[in-house]
Amino acid sequence: MSPGGGTEPRWARSGRELFFRSDTRLVAAQIQTVPELSVVTLDSLFAQPPGLYEGSNNHTTYDIDSDDSHFLMIRQRDPEAERLVVVLNFFEELKERMGGN
Repeated sequence: MSPGGGTEPRWARSGRELFFRSDTRLVAAQIQTVPELSVVTLDSLFAQPPGLYEGSNNHTTYDIDSDDSHFLMIRQRDPEAERLVVVLNFFEELKERMGGN
């Protein structure tokens, strides 16, 4: 459907559009099924700075909300960001610190 190829295809909830990545762009292909399956238009929705969001050739790394108007994307980790702290047995430690039983 895409003359330049694409990755991470995802159907819109409406079933009338197919979203996919093409290089650093997210593209929407308007689809019609009558009289045969064909692409009506291709619209570049937005370009993403290289390396800003995760991407994959094997599976989609984004999702679409229920009304097809917003995207949820996985942003790449900022190496300068604060570290993640995992606390095991959190509730037990909290009880101890609060003086509870």
